[in-house]
Amino acid sequence: CPAVIADIPLLFESDFHKECAVNISVLANRAVRIDRIMTRDKLDYAAAKARVDAQPDDDFYVSRSDEVIYNNLGEDRIALEAKRIFDMIVKGSQE
Repeated sequence: CPAVIADIPLLFESDFHKECAVNISVLANRAVRIDRIMTRDKLDYAAAKARVDAQPDDDFYVSRSDEVIYNNLGEDRIALEAKRIFDMIVKGSQE
């Protein structure tokens, strides 16, 4: 198995990132996150904003990540970024 992918929402907060060879964060800008939370969880703007405000800022994730995928532009773009990073990891594991 060239790689194992673990989707761990509190990866850094739990310190589990120390067990991982590569840490990848997926981030979206605040407006996109708030809109997605409102749509997904049927929340009003204030509740969705409060949820985003309770999260660490982007610098927290960027400073702890080996790679960052910005998920503002939709599924096609994120799929290309994920493939690029996966290919890089698999290539590195074969060297």
